[in-house]
Amino acid sequence: MEKQLLEELERQRQAELAAQKAREYFCYIQYDAEKPHQFFAVQNKRLCLEWSVLASSWLLVIEEERAKREELERILEENNRKIAEAQAKLAEEQLKIVEEQRKIHEERMKLEQERQRQQKEEQKIILGKGKSRPKLSFSLKSQD
Repeated sequence: MEKQLLEELERQRQAELAAQKAREYFCYIQYDAEKPHQFFAVQNKRLCLEWSVLASSWLLVIEEERAKREELERILEENNRKIAEAQAKLAEEQLKIVEEQRKIHEERMKLEQERQRQQKEEQKIILGKGKSRPKLSFSLKSQD
């Protein structure tokens, strides 16, 4: 009986030692929902310190990536704004060109109409139509 009691105490002591070793090798991380960027470590301080270093370096990487993403988004917005401005200027210039071409076309049409009008007048004069020439009258009476 005494032997059984000693064996039982030895088993309990072995179990406690195993549990203590397990606590030494494992670091428990607690996550706080209110502060998602912070991790709280308990138990083995050496391993927890390593975990906190890893967690903080991980957070630094996340912050750097977020900053890079924000910078790229800002650059993209700036480029989109510049493209929109350039397209607006291009559209305005194209409108000016079309307007100038329209004016040139109207001017050509006026010149062509004026040339045709003058040509018709010359033809009327040549053909004697309208009142372009005075009427010639011939009379057989002698002038005394």
